[in-house]
Amino acid sequence: MKIKQINIFGFGKWENKQFDLSSQSLVIVSGNNEAGKSTLKQFLLFMLFGMSPKERRLFLPKKGGKLGGRLTVETDDGSTFTIERLHDRNKGEASCYTSDGNVQGEDWLTKQLAGVNRETFLDIFAFDTTMLQKLHQIKQQDIGEILLGVGMAGTDQLYWTEKWLDQQLNQYFKPQGKKPKINQLLESLSHQAEEVTKREAETRDYLEKQQAKQRLQQEITEHQNKQSLLNQQLQNLKQKIHYLDTIAAFQQVNQELATFPDEISFPEQGLTRYDQLQQSLYPLHSEATVFERKLEKEKQQNKQLSENILSDGVVEEIEATLEGFNGWKDITNQLQYKQKDKNELEQQLIYDINQLNLDLNLSDIQSLSLPFATEDTWIQLKEENQAINQSLINIDKEGQLIKEQARYLQQEQDDLERRALKTERVDQLKHDVENEEKIIQYQTQTYLNSQQQEEWYQFKKKKQIQTKWLTILGLSLAFVAMVIGLLLDRQLTWFIVGLGMTAAALIVFLISRSSIKSMEPIFMRSYDLNQGKNKRTVTDETLGEWKQVIEEQVRIKRKQEALANQLRDLNLQQLKQEETKQFHLQRQERLNQKVQVQLIQFPFLHDVSLEHWPKLYHYLIQAIDQTKKYTKLLNVVEELGQMQNDYAARIRQSYTTIFTEDKTVPSIEAIQIKLKGTLDQHKLFFQQLEQSKDTIKQLEEQLAEVYAKMIPYQNQIRLLWEKANVSDEEAFLAKGELKQAYELLYNQMKSYRKTLEAVLTGEDMSNIIKGEPITKSELQATLENMEHALLTANDKIKTKQQQLADINVTMENLENSHALMDEKHRFHQMKSELRHQAKQWTMYQLARVKMKQTKQLYFQNYLPTVLAHTSSYFKRLTNGHYHLVLINEENGALLVEDPQGLRYTIAELSQGTKDQLYVSLRIGLSILIQRNHTMPFFVDDAFVHFDKNRIEAMVTIIGELSETHQIIWFTKEKIGSMPSLRKKNLHLLEI
Repeated sequence: MKIKQINIFGFGKWENKQFDLSSQSLVIVSGNNEAGKSTLKQFLLFMLFGMSPKERRLFLPKKGGKLGGRLTVETDDGSTFTIERLHDRNKGEASCYTSDGNVQGEDWLTKQLAGVNRETFLDIFAFDTTMLQKLHQIKQQDIGEILLGVGMAGTDQLYWTEKWLDQQLNQYFKPQGKKPKINQLLESLSHQAEEVTKREAETRDYLEKQQAKQRLQQEITEHQNKQSLLNQQLQNLKQKIHYLDTIAAFQQVNQELATFPDEISFPEQGLTRYDQLQQSLYPLHSEATVFERKLEKEKQQNKQLSENILSDGVVEEIEATLEGFNGWKDITNQLQYKQKDKNELEQQLIYDINQLNLDLNLSDIQSLSLPFATEDTWIQLKEENQAINQSLINIDKEGQLIKEQARYLQQEQDDLERRALKTERVDQLKHDVENEEKIIQYQTQTYLNSQQQEEWYQFKKKKQIQTKWLTILGLSLAFVAMVIGLLLDRQLTWFIVGLGMTAAALIVFLISRSSIKSMEPIFMRSYDLNQGKNKRTVTDETLGEWKQVIEEQVRIKRKQEALANQLRDLNLQQLKQEETKQFHLQRQERLNQKVQVQLIQFPFLHDVSLEHWPKLYHYLIQAIDQTKKYTKLLNVVEELGQMQNDYAARIRQSYTTIFTEDKTVPSIEAIQIKLKGTLDQHKLFFQQLEQSKDTIKQLEEQLAEVYAKMIPYQNQIRLLWEKANVSDEEAFLAKGELKQAYELLYNQMKSYRKTLEAVLTGEDMSNIIKGEPITKSELQATLENMEHALLTANDKIKTKQQQLADINVTMENLENSHALMDEKHRFHQMKSELRHQAKQWTMYQLARVKMKQTKQLYFQNYLPTVLAHTSSYFKRLTNGHYHLVLINEENGALLVEDPQGLRYTIAELSQGTKDQLYVSLRIGLSILIQRNHTMPFFVDDAFVHFDKNRIEAMVTIIGELSETHQIIWFTKEKIGSMPSLRKKNLHLLEI
């Protein structure tokens, strides 16, 4: 990818500025400090990757105007597109204009950049003095690891992630550690297993007591069952005593039933059936009477109708007058219809307005005007009110939760305060432990010194013997040399040799004796084991207990500090919540002001809740629409009324012409009724006269039918008399009453029997039916015997219960606070926690292994290529002083090698040479990554520690790189005239 055109609308100090970079691949942007080089670099980064709103505000144009611009770039395949970003448009996201006229968005630009983001670009394709300073601050043995991560992932985060994984693994487990979590859990789990075994032994006696308790409970249950049976029998006996009166009534009813005849011949429900037949005959008798009266009345009416019929001339005159009423009737019908619609609509409007429960009437609705934006305003007020109320509710809930957490933490802190010892006591324990450990160390040292003295004595003895023999041997050899010298004509050489050997022997003897004397005070110091201050005052067990107490107090102190920090965090959360609540209360106040504006404009809203305003808006709109319909109907009714009055005037004139004898002119309805009534009455009289003849004939036939209907009922009555063996109604009724008395007694007997069978046993009920007498005295005697037996059973139960209570008291001392269950619960909790911690450690370990495998693969496949490129550039930058760059595989440290084969660490290099090495490494990594990501290089004054020769070498290298990649170099140096630059690729921008 290559940047072709730069068009700045406004960015920091740059405004309406264009740069054309289409012709060259090496662009040098030179200028003094504060000239705008860094701002131009930030603009390019903004166009490619964007910025957050907070960052964009730092580059707002100083003289006003819009922040943003355009950037035209060329891709690897030769196509071009233009990136446009504006601060106040599309939330600062990019709009990409392609050569085919399409417009793409931010996601499309990210794909064109092959997923490279701002951080990756700065880590790979840009280097400056800040990067070099950052590398100087890192340990030299970690430089290789960081550069390895940059080469693999485009960032140094891989190195810091690996360090974090190592830290996590050490916090969880160390083979010989005590502080890691898993080590502590393993030790605690071992102690807890011993405690569980101890508690299980204490439960054996409890199990024996439990078995004895179960036997007593079983015996108590058996006696209670016997007691229950006695109680049931006693209850039955009390029931029999309670129902003595019912038993006597039952036996009395049985005796009365015995006085009735064995058989009473009477039809089933005879009286009811007889009454029903009589009830059926009564309407027929009444109907016959009615028909007889109607027949007589109809004959009289027939006579009167014949006298009231009008003449034919009068009838024709009335019919001619009625024909003029058709037009008036049509208008009247229309008027009534519209009047009805108007009244119904008016009533509906009044009802709807009343349903709103507002201080409004029909005229108010007619004059009411609701602007177009009123609905949106009310909806916004409602939604804002709901949001504020919900936010306040959520804040109150969160505040309550924080208070509960603070209360819980305070309880824990109070509990720790109770468990914590005084500082003086802890310091005293620490002092006592230190004294005991010093005594132990002193005693151990004394024992070791005694062993050392014994060894020194043996060594001294051996050394003295060796010295003795060496001295004797030296003197002997000296004597032999002198004898040889005498035998060889006194040659001076042998005498000199003899004297030298004698001197050597004496020197060895003196040196050996001197060294033994000088070392003897060191090994022969005596230690008095009986001094009082060096005697042990406590046992090892007590010393271990003291150490455990000190460790426990240290843990309590740390936990107290942690709880204090948590309480402080909760207080901060409470303060933040209060600020948030005040913010929402201020919003609520502003909302109330907006609501007040609406209340002033629409006073009827005072009686309506804010949440119902949008719904009320729709009701009001409907009411206004209905009011418009009502006005239209009112106008139509007025027009029809006028037309009706015109027709009425013509009808009255016709009436006075026809009825000249009538001096008063009635209403139109009365005129029509009078004319029509007269004509109808004539027609009616004529029709009635004809109908009267037919009616007389029908009444005579109907009367005969009624008489025929009465015959079957009369036959059934006679049949009932025959079944009852009576001949008249009086005898039939008397026999029916006897039958009813028998049935009443029989029903009473059944009711008593049902009641007694529900409370008495079958045997008792059988005796009562037989009529055996039952006396209250006998029942009382039986009751007393049962109560005595029940008391005996109660005494046995109490005795067994007392024994059970004694066992329970014994078991209470064993149960205590369920110590075994608590210990087992803690044991299983520790096992569960151990599994969880082991799982976490395994996950971190697996991640660490995978990272090492990936690094090893990178070392094998890519790192040699990177180091080869680095060595080539480093050799050129140092003018051949160093020819090879490599990494120590044991510790990951960077090493450089000179032509003589000597290797140097980074710490042994000068500042300028270090910068040359780091720059060479970055170029080597960038060349490797450029295989998949062809992006322009940004170089920003990265060579401040380079001398003139090094800068010229660097310029040559950059010129070579620019043949395949675009490079934009920001610098304050005047390097455009250097002879090492290749002018054909150079584009110099001086700002």
